Amino acid sequence: MFSESAQVLWDNFKNFLLLFNSQFNFYVLPLILTGLIILLRRNLKLFLLLLLIFLFTIFYGINYEIQDIDPYYLPSFLVATIWLGIGIFYIFELSYKKRQFLSSIGLVLLFVFSALPFLNLYRNYYKQNQSKNYFAYDYAENILRCVKKDPIILTRIWDHYSPWLYLRFIEGKRPDVRFMDTELLRRSWYLDYLKDNYTELSAKSEGEISQFRKQVYLFENNLPYDQSVIEKSYVDMIQSFLLKNYSEKPLYCDLLTDDKFLVPFIRLPEGIVLRLYETVAYYPYAFPDLELRGIIDPEIYKDGRSSFHVKNYPQAIKDRIIYLQYSKQEPLAQDLFGRYMTVLNYFFK
Repeated sequence: MFSESAQVLWDNFKNFLLLFNSQFNFYVLPLILTGLIILLRRNLKLFLLLLLIFLFTIFYGINYEIQDIDPYYLPSFLVATIWLGIGIFYIFELSYKKRQFLSSIGLVLLFVFSALPFLNLYRNYYKQNQSKNYFAYDYAENILRCVKKDPIILTRIWDHYSPWLYLRFIEGKRPDVRFMDTELLRRSWYLDYLKDNYTELSAKSEGEISQFRKQVYLFENNLPYDQSVIEKSYVDMIQSFLLKNYSEKPLYCDLLTDDKFLVPFIRLPEGIVLRLYETVAYYPYAFPDLELRGIIDPEIYKDGRSSFHVKNYPQAIKDRIIYLQYSKQEPLAQDLFGRYMTVLNYFFK
């Protein structure tokens, strides 16, 4: 944090302005400004407190380069809402003092201000209506459809891993799956989670886990550490999960897993995941029926993050078709294309 270039800061600030405009359209900006000025005149301490919260939230947010930054701006929206409320109150206060509150002007103002929430609802309903959004749920479930019994799966994508946690611990699906987030594996508390839930896997890699735990302890407790040593022990630990279980369990990763963990293996497309093998060959695989609810439906809003992930479906299908063609399995390639032709044509126009 606080190390971004001026161009990145400016781009992040523009993204904030776009988000702010989606919450407070131009027609309420005069009311927000009015509330800010009235508060300055009537309560300087409260004015300064709210202004600092507003500005610091923006400053903090634009210095934080992550995809899901939008919720970090919520305090600034709260402050803007307070200013808006003060501005509206002031307008009614003026009307009352001038004995116009019950006049036609006062009634018009009452109607206009009462309509503001409904106008915002109308503006944003398409984007906020999530009643048919199954993208995260279906993606995690499709991963489970694509893997064989007792698998080990690696991911570094929270969007894939978090809905699986729901499927596993709330719905109780596929308790045989050992799904690991390589980003969470950077923290010692997650090693305890592995020990509790994947006892056999942790026991096989006890030495590598212990070595990494010693190194990450230094980092987590602000003690002197060698970054290269931590990184090596981290990679060695994750590779041990794969190497020590290859002969007994099917190994998988998603399309976005870091290459550094997968050096000893060949990755071949099976469903929407990649199966790890030691040699290149043709390995038969029954491609499952994927649940693709809404991915080509224009009436269901897809933000940038959702759009990014749903594109993995056609890419994975295309990769499997190419692999089948390379392996001289043309009838299987044609059959797979026919099953998912609509999706492939939609994304690869």
